[in-house]
Amino acid sequence: MDGWKRQVCILCMLLFVWVIPAAADTLEHLSLQVLNDSFSLAVTENPDDLRSFGILGSLAFRDSWEAAVKLSGLTNRFGYQSPPGRLDELILRAGYSFRFGSNPLVLIIPRAGIILTGNLGCAWMQNTLHAAVEYEPIDPPYDREGRIRVYPKTGFFAQGEYRIPASWYEHTDLVAGAAGEGFAAPGYKGQLFAGVYAGHRSDALSYLLLGLRYGMSESFNSSHTTDAVAEMESGLEAVLESRFGLLAVSYRWNLDSRMGYGRYGIDAGGEAQRSWKQNDVLFSMGLRIPYGGVWTHLRYRLTPALGVRLSNAYSTRHGDTDLAGTIPADDENTRRSGGIWLIGADIELGDQDQLIQPFASAGAGIWNVAYNTYSGTDSVWRDKVFDETWFTAAGSAGVRISDPGTFQWKQTVYGLEAAFGLQITPGAGGTVKKNDVQFEEPPLFAPFCSLLITAGITL
Repeated sequence: MDGWKRQVCILCMLLFVWVIPAAADTLEHLSLQVLNDSFSLAVTENPDDLRSFGILGSLAFRDSWEAAVKLSGLTNRFGYQSPPGRLDELILRAGYSFRFGSNPLVLIIPRAGIILTGNLGCAWMQNTLHAAVEYEPIDPPYDREGRIRVYPKTGFFAQGEYRIPASWYEHTDLVAGAAGEGFAAPGYKGQLFAGVYAGHRSDALSYLLLGLRYGMSESFNSSHTTDAVAEMESGLEAVLESRFGLLAVSYRWNLDSRMGYGRYGIDAGGEAQRSWKQNDVLFSMGLRIPYGGVWTHLRYRLTPALGVRLSNAYSTRHGDTDLAGTIPADDENTRRSGGIWLIGADIELGDQDQLIQPFASAGAGIWNVAYNTYSGTDSVWRDKVFDETWFTAAGSAGVRISDPGTFQWKQTVYGLEAAFGLQITPGAGGTVKKNDVQFEEPPLFAPFCSLLITAGITL
């Protein structure tokens, strides 16, 4: 990576570190997020290809100005009717919000900016991380020898939203709406998306929205990487947008290409329009070891002690050594993806305002295991050579450590959760042979431990 590119990356990161604490109280929205297709939420595999990874920084002032910077590493590892390649994409944009009405609220944001493409250092970033976790480097050549090009960009975002008070909560509304956005960058690419969503929203610091949208993406140049990414991002897409205090999580899953990526990060902007009384919703995210990887819980309070909890875990193994037969055991292009979804009950013992709170939880759901590999055919997509789902149940017990008087910021209480548990999957625990290939099943008994960060909010 050239020295000036490394210096620019470091300068941008330092600016965000300084800006966030200084400007958080004057901004409606101030976010720094990392996007990666490894954030799969267990609904798709981690191909480490196409829109593979990136960084998004955005802010919105209360006087309606907004700005965003998005750097993405685009790869075309297996070639799409062409030799493999890669391209880095940097989007710089600004806009101004026009708001009409309150309920329904109509929001229109014209936007303008520039897009830079070429060798912007993403190959160095990606392979530095891969070396740290002992993955093979990804080294297709840059399209057009990595020459940097600049394109003007104009676009828009439009949204209409209607709210109905959720009578069982004091500060939360059920919401439904429609949104559309698009941009055109002559000589590079154009996109247009439109869809609907629903969920709940308390204020700028607390919301959960699920939606569907349809998109069209068109490449205007001769870059094969741009062509492949444009095809992947066209079609019907499922969308998740959420925020729990500082923690922001979003996800995009294209139902046509079966590709997707998530964004995890922090958002320090906005002011809470409520006060904390108890954890009506508790969002937890961290690690489950083993048999899980990223472990996420969403708990809704039903009574002072009882809550309903939705849990998700996902992981990916590269070049699986459990494969034998027609697929090479050390094939880096072969991935074993595991996903767990559970729903159940969570019981807290003691008061929520005490520092250490014991809890126990139990739930049931599914455990999915899939193997994906690249077949060498004239396609940008990988082939799913194994995909099986088992019924599974799990129970765990542990402690939540949180002090509302100490670990509270903008009416959100933060803490830690540590637990030990056991997952039982009837009918699993062996191997399955398909097409002369042995595939590993989940274990029948899977003990685990977990450590998570928690964010509690009053709705």
